[in-house]
Amino acid sequence: HGNEACGVVLAKHFIKTPQLFAGFSFEVSVLLTNVASIASNSRYVDEDMNRCFLQKDLSDPTRTSTLEARRAKELNDVLGPK
Repeated sequence: HGNEACGVVLAKHFIKTPQLFAGFSFEVSVLLTNVASIASNSRYVDEDMNRCFLQKDLSDPTRTSTLEARRAKELNDVLGPK
């Protein structure tokens, strides 16, 4: 969430220093998932993104009215279906 500064700071640190994960037997991907909420220091812009990952919402092509709904669909495409 954009208003949770510790997670944002840590994610940005991981993005800047990917060598921290070198040599591990797993892959690490770090994403800043709601940049607009980070910029406004708010939990979300339009709606709580945590509520946007229901399968019925992800598969509904008309469910794109909020920034978080659109981003949830993008994340689902990148990270794979739940």
